[in-house]
Amino acid sequence: MTDRTILLAWIGQPDLTYPTDEYKWHSMLTMPRELHIEQGKIYQNLVALQTVQVENYAEIVQLDRAYIKFDAQQQSFKLDFFNNEKGETLMLSYDGKLLYLDRANTEQTDWMKKFDSQRYCEIARLEQVEIFFDRSVCEIFLNRGEKAMTSRFFIRDRQNVVKSDRTLSLEIAQPKAIQIK
Repeated sequence: MTDRTILLAWIGQPDLTYPTDEYKWHSMLTMPRELHIEQGKIYQNLVALQTVQVENYAEIVQLDRAYIKFDAQQQSFKLDFFNNEKGETLMLSYDGKLLYLDRANTEQTDWMKKFDSQRYCEIARLEQVEIFFDRSVCEIFLNRGEKAMTSRFFIRDRQNVVKSDRTLSLEIAQPKAIQIK
């Protein structure tokens, strides 16, 4: 038996309201992550998944339940995920120093607005990006788990599309059940 450290974390704040509250669905758990330490840093990794290749702009069946991986090559980028008739979208961008997740153009309750719509992570050398979408949650892992961020977002009646401001080769997969032994 190998010793593994698996992390499950809670997503959501008990005092906040979310658009899913009307469906009696408030919070959830993160994807299981295996933790390990390299050079004094804690890394968080997802389980390996099967993938398919997509470039630039694509409509992706079940994007709202997909795993995405790409090499950023330490260059800036801007990705827009999802879209609807209101122009709502979730944006992920990198400027060479900071990775931004911008929920400004998504549905937000008054409580959510008090916590700002933009999240960012300082990372000077961005090589690999992994993203997991599960309906209303986005989990992002940078450089094979060196940094991780999790956020909720809400876009009703959305199209499952990805747009990029530059050519990026995205690997997209539909996750299968995870068994932890």
